[in-house]
Amino acid sequence: MDKTIATTLGRPPLIHRSYCSLDAPLDFDDDDLVGPELEYELRKLDQHGWNTDGRRRTTTFMRLRYLLATVREEVLELHLGVNNIAGVPGRAQCVLFLPYLHLPSFPNRTYRSSPELCCKSCNPCGAAAPTL
Repeated sequence: MDKTIATTLGRPPLIHRSYCSLDAPLDFDDDDLVGPELEYELRKLDQHGWNTDGRRRTTTFMRLRYLLATVREEVLELHLGVNNIAGVPGRAQCVLFLPYLHLPSFPNRTYRSSPELCCKSCNPCGAAAPTL
């Protein structure tokens, strides 16, 4: 909510990501958090934390929103930032590329694949894919 208000009003967010320790939610139902189902569900996750059974859950979209919110915060920081104006164009290229770094870790069920989305050869900042 803080980032939405900051984006709308053009003011700095109250809490910056560098002062928070957050992880993307794992891709399984809340009902599976307790009991013997938890161990079974954890074994069904892939190395990126996505469930391998192909189902779309509420947490699937929460996880996507979390990952894309990190990109949104980078854009907000570029928009509102006042330091290092000279480095903004290069940094903007890197921020624009962030969704493409996340894309290979997303299961196919979460997006529609198209040739325009495949940008494996363009990596303007030489960044490694973020860890989830």
